[in-house]
Amino acid sequence: MKIFAGLCAAAVLATTGGAGAQQIAGNYHVAGKTVEGRDYAGTARIETRSTTDCRIRWNTGRVSQGVCRMNDGKFVATLKDRSGQPEVVTYDVMSDGRLNGVVTVADKKGSGREVLTPIR
Repeated sequence: MKIFAGLCAAAVLATTGGAGAQQIAGNYHVAGKTVEGRDYAGTARIETRSTTDCRIRWNTGRVSQGVCRMNDGKFVATLKDRSGQPEVVTYDVMSDGRLNGVVTVADKKGSGREVLTPIR
């Protein structure tokens, strides 16, 4: 568990060039599938804290908050899942503004999926 938490922190704190967090700040529609295979939907808001760092807040039936960072065209967010386990979402930033994510949860097999679509 401590190793996973350390990896989460390392993923968020890694620094390289690439698009900045300001370019993805805003409100999003959320659609996803949990590691267990359950569908979920809602909204998310990304707020910048610096050129690369940000905060993200999901509302998908309950509110979750996390920290996030842009890194070479990847957007990485960390949070805790419903049971309190550390969770990492690694998103590909698409040319149309969507964020296509893969969700990993500590001590759970498999991965989930999440798509954030900008609310325009």
